[in-house]
Amino acid sequence: MSKEQFALAKLIAKYLQKTLSVEEETALSNWAKEDEHVAALLQQYKESEILAEDIAVIESIHKESDWDQVMRKFAAVTTERKSISWLRQRWLRVAAILLLFCGVAWWQIKTNQSERIVPDHRFGYHNDVLPASKKATLTFSNGKMVMLRSDSLHFQNDKTWLGDKVISPTEYENQKIALSLNQIHVPKGGTFQMTLPDGTDVWLNAETTLAFPQKFKETERTVRLIAGEAYFEVAPKKQSPFFVELGNMRVEALGTAFNINVQSDKRIKAILTAGRISVQNGQEQKTIEPGYAVCLMEGKLVVQQADVEEALSWKEGYFYFKGKNLNEILEEVARWYDVDVEYQSDITKKRYEGGIKRDVTLGNVCKMLSDLSGHQFVIDGRKLIVT
Repeated sequence: MSKEQFALAKLIAKYLQKTLSVEEETALSNWAKEDEHVAALLQQYKESEILAEDIAVIESIHKESDWDQVMRKFAAVTTERKSISWLRQRWLRVAAILLLFCGVAWWQIKTNQSERIVPDHRFGYHNDVLPASKKATLTFSNGKMVMLRSDSLHFQNDKTWLGDKVISPTEYENQKIALSLNQIHVPKGGTFQMTLPDGTDVWLNAETTLAFPQKFKETERTVRLIAGEAYFEVAPKKQSPFFVELGNMRVEALGTAFNINVQSDKRIKAILTAGRISVQNGQEQKTIEPGYAVCLMEGKLVVQQADVEEALSWKEGYFYFKGKNLNEILEEVARWYDVDVEYQSDITKKRYEGGIKRDVTLGNVCKMLSDLSGHQFVIDGRKLIVT
């Protein structure tokens, strides 16, 4: 999709959201005057049946794969020199609705993936990959999406602050994408730090989703860790206990700093670094002191001594693995660098100890892992091949 085509789809998406600025409204109006197909499309969107039809199409497809199809379709149309035919108009509709639902942020993330692939002048790989950066997507409960970058996110006086700027959801309500809570999602190749409405600080690792209210209740504070890994430093409020829900599990913080890693419904691990936590899973409950962890194993809660360094390492900016096999190590590497791992040789269950800073390129990590394990690695685009 060319920049011009993307700009047009973006304007139409904002037209549907009723968020066009005066300048954007003028630009879209001029576009419609110059092209009868664009004018016809805008007229069609005044009819709710057309919009409902496109929404139904988008809800029935896989967003990323179909976006790629949109790109290919536009490329094919351009090659055939059909400027804006009926076919192109149809796919422009799809692109606009995709932007409406996925947000411009998704397109920007996809663009940034290629920007993170850099030449390799040191290790001899096809290319190198830059480490994760500070980024996330905040989705308000009414569906409004905001892309977060280097600015800090915090909540104060019932307002949402991004750095020193107040941000808020738009006026429209769309029940098809409405949520009961705000959600912040950190993609692969990302990390983010935020402060919840009660003053609790949260660090979010790559591929993590956290749901939380705009304002906590007076009697309790509850958030939901949907997936990924998060470190909490809980603001003390004796009259308002702090809970983290994880599927059927619930963690209660008792003046606490702790790390939670949710790899799946069956693989959950909470490591306590300060204070106490109480973990409940159905009728089963465990309370632990600092230096211990509660793990969900085969549906049961198991208390074991923990390596606190494991809980703090990613937050402090380095990979740390003690007693992990190569597959476990590469799972973490893949999330941080947003790459796909392909195995072209069998790997053993041998466990390793080591670590490296997380602000280095993927080539540096592969060199360290090659020296450690004896395996060779190939970096080809966003693919990491183990030989």
